[in-house]
Amino acid sequence: MKPVPLWLNPFPFWLNPFPLCLLILVIFIPLGCGLTKGSTFRNVVEADGGITTEEVKPEEEAFSLEIEGLRINSDPWGAGVYINNRYRGETPLDITDLDAGSYKLELRKEGYYGHTTWIQYSGADQSYFYTLERIMGQLEVSVKPSDAQITMGETEIDEGANRVPVGSYLLTVRAFGFEQQEEVVTIRENETTRVTLALAPAALRIDEPELTRRVFNPDNSGVLGTTTFKFKVSTYSTGIVRVFDGNGIELVRIRLPRFTTWEQAFVWDGRSDTGEIQGNADYTVQLEATSEGDQKSVIHESLVIHEEIVTIDHSMTISYRSLWSGTAGLLYTPSADVLPSQSFQIATLLMGHTESIEGNVVFRAPLDLAFRAGLGFQMEIDIQTSIILENAETVPLLASGAFKYRFAQVGDVLELDSALTAKISYQANTGTDTFSNFTGFSVGIPTQVSFGPASFIVAPELILSPYIVTYDSSYDEELGANLWLYLRSGLLLDLGFLMAGFSVSVRTTPFSEGFAIDVPFQTGFEVHWMIPGTQLFLSLAVAAEIESTADWYVMAGGGIGFLY
Repeated sequence: MKPVPLWLNPFPFWLNPFPLCLLILVIFIPLGCGLTKGSTFRNVVEADGGITTEEVKPEEEAFSLEIEGLRINSDPWGAGVYINNRYRGETPLDITDLDAGSYKLELRKEGYYGHTTWIQYSGADQSYFYTLERIMGQLEVSVKPSDAQITMGETEIDEGANRVPVGSYLLTVRAFGFEQQEEVVTIRENETTRVTLALAPAALRIDEPELTRRVFNPDNSGVLGTTTFKFKVSTYSTGIVRVFDGNGIELVRIRLPRFTTWEQAFVWDGRSDTGEIQGNADYTVQLEATSEGDQKSVIHESLVIHEEIVTIDHSMTISYRSLWSGTAGLLYTPSADVLPSQSFQIATLLMGHTESIEGNVVFRAPLDLAFRAGLGFQMEIDIQTSIILENAETVPLLASGAFKYRFAQVGDVLELDSALTAKISYQANTGTDTFSNFTGFSVGIPTQVSFGPASFIVAPELILSPYIVTYDSSYDEELGANLWLYLRSGLLLDLGFLMAGFSVSVRTTPFSEGFAIDVPFQTGFEVHWMIPGTQLFLSLAVAAEIESTADWYVMAGGGIGFLY
């Protein structure tokens, strides 16, 4: 267990996720540029909607920027518009039923001075704009202690005179070591409202205690293998944390740094003071806080004790996985493992390929956004949305949802896991299956054999679809009941902080056409790395669609994800 700093220590540049992610995309995606042979890439692009060399005309805008009749506008918007004392609506407003002539125009908005003018309307398209002036007053605040934080509504203000808009506001004054005070103040036009507040010393309290994980596994990497106890204290004090096992034996004792601000936290990594990882059991985390008094807030010494129960469960493994093909695992092969209850993952992955076709630069960049969550009882759900960015007339879109249930987990040194998956997917504007996740309903049985961090996965998947996969743009597709297999397999190395994998997906022809292997098939290599001290993962990936040794293309890229 160790204290957690309450301010965010900025990452050094080489660990900052945002420059790193940008660097990945700038350096790694070009690896997919020009790595091609034969016509596979051209067939894919044409099947998506054809190669577009002319500028695509944008759709008509949802609203016109052109003036129609007399347009009245103001800063801010929402001012009432009155024409010859008749209410016509709020700005911005187009009035199309006026005849040419002279009109009295009024703009009214609460908290602002009204505006009245005469306008000469020609009968043609015409506009009028005016900036309204706010009605102001003055608030003068005096507080003790002088360094207290003062907020008016959601705006922080300074002690002394403040020029503010008229209205009623909730004034909040707080300072560490003192009781917070609130007061409603009303600001009137060209008047000064004076408020004087003296805060009383605060009694010691522990407020809003929260455990980030009530159940955790110390074997998980980084912060995923810890639990953080967050709490707020009301005044200057010192704290001692103790952790006891079920027999009341003290395993951990740590003195926290002096409390000089509200938000506090400490982390337990599941180890005793001697460094021994504790076993599966419930543990009591006890926080003892003692007020010490301070020159700013002299109070009588007091003691507050708070306890929380936390559970260690070594079977609760949290691992980062790809969701490229709609079900968590490798790029093209789902794994049998699931997230534990209350854990979730958000993942992004962008890959791309660019090459010159008939003198035109053609790009294709599939972008994947995905989410997975543990449901408990060895179940999880996976949600994927994807879009293929390219210079074509149509934009291929895909969405899918999957359910996974791990029904078998046997062995110790050599472990065998099996799961059942059910997935429904819809892909618009294309008949290709770059994601190996085609329109239809599919069921699969991913099975993996693991020896330590290494696993071999086999995942046959049966799909029922109203369409068939085709890379022929001239194919006239008809609805029908088509059934075929995806044969998936992969190798996985999972070190917790680093996950790497290689996967392959092979599609059969629809069973109505006999059993045969259809092409192209997909293969991919991926690496996911946890940024130290965070729950962020950076991803690198290379994938290929292969018809034969003479026809194939490669795409490459990266992404960033979050695992809780």
